[in-house]
Amino acid sequence: MQTRTIYRKKDKTIARITINKSNNNITTVLDYKKDNILKRTRHTYKKDNIIFELDEYTQPEKCKVVSLEGEKNIVDIIWHSL
Repeated sequence: MQTRTIYRKKDKTIARITINKSNNNITTVLDYKKDNILKRTRHTYKKDNIIFELDEYTQPEKCKVVSLEGEKNIVDIIWHSL
């Protein structure tokens, strides 16, 4: 048997769980439930320390998400020009 210390995000508790043959799956012990399945295509472009990412989600619903990463003052200038 093994004892593990687990931090649960759900209720922010720390628990010591003994893993044995009857509950050998940690996801069962933590009462894990699967959320939505996300499917996306990510396009990444990089120029001069600025990273531009375009995510095209197809599931659970269609949408596009744009992000810019880099030095804050440069990113702000680029973002406001869009």
